[in-house]
Amino acid sequence: MRVWIVFLLLTSFSACRTGSTLILPEKESVETNVWAGLSADKIYEKAVQYVRDEKPQHALDGFRLLADQYPNHLRYIDAVLSMGKIYTDQFREYENGIRMFRKVTELYPDSSVTAQAYFMMGFISANYTEKEEDARKYYNLFLQKFPDHELAGSVRFELDNLGLNADDILKLNLQDSLDVSTDSTSRQ
Repeated sequence: MRVWIVFLLLTSFSACRTGSTLILPEKESVETNVWAGLSADKIYEKAVQYVRDEKPQHALDGFRLLADQYPNHLRYIDAVLSMGKIYTDQFREYENGIRMFRKVTELYPDSSVTAQAYFMMGFISANYTEKEEDARKYYNLFLQKFPDHELAGSVRFELDNLGLNADDILKLNLQDSLDVSTDSTSRQ
């Protein structure tokens, strides 16, 4: 009996292999009938609920469906932004995240959400893909288009510290703090 169990386990394992490449299951996905008959608004609401329920692949499916089937819908831009965030935060698929954020900047160049998209592309490029030149390009585009945006200070900070790791930034900030306290003490 043990021999058969071992044989079944080995054959089922080898059936999942082709050559030397292990075939992994695709990301869990919701069956399409979950979305059948739903309006664009309901698809968006359901996708947002999947985000809250921490089911990112289900949410991604819904946002993608909305974006594909309702490109003129009011929530289209929110769906594309959400896909960018899911790709980046949940799946660590940074290039896909950047692709979604870039789509926002191309379709809605003057929208307030475009500022967020430029920031995210810069941040991902600087901190995850380590493409400093891309990060600099996105941050500079942000500052050209949105110099007074609430994230402008963060963008300037990011530009000033491109290429530095968190420890280096902490040391610089600590040194700056010590310099400021020394300057104010010496004036008294």
